[in-house]
Amino acid sequence: MAAHSIEARVIEPVAVMAEVKPERVLLTSRLLDDLGIDGDDAVELFDDINKRFGTDFASLYERWGGYFGPEGMPLSAELVIILAMVIGGVVAYAVTGPFGDVAGSIVGITAVSALIAVSIWIKRKLGLGKKITPITVAEVVRAVEAGAWPAESQRD
Repeated sequence: MAAHSIEARVIEPVAVMAEVKPERVLLTSRLLDDLGIDGDDAVELFDDINKRFGTDFASLYERWGGYFGPEGMPLSAELVIILAMVIGGVVAYAVTGPFGDVAGSIVGITAVSALIAVSIWIKRKLGLGKKITPITVAEVVRAVEAGAWPAESQRD
């Protein structure tokens, strides 16, 4: 099978899963960072590619958590949002008395937004959170050509 046709046949399900036109999917496109394919969507994509080509992704599945996150929001993000909402509610309640309901609501919403933004900034600055190794479309094409996802020691 010609390399070009393999590329096109791999790009097709990637584009469908990313909900973009195939011409927007490049070999250098990263599944998670550039195309937003993560969690259950990534599982569906690799299952589809396995069915189409018979590619063995056992090596990928063994280290899945290093490449993709879970579907939905991480627990740490949910906790930050809940904490921010509680603090924003307290601030809104405290401001409501002297300034009225509208001003209190505006201050509360601003406080929540600021807390969420600051917590995200701190997390990124400190390098906290899970390190994700990106997978490019080219790597998926190479795995299809080889018939299997490479062992970690063989990966570029």
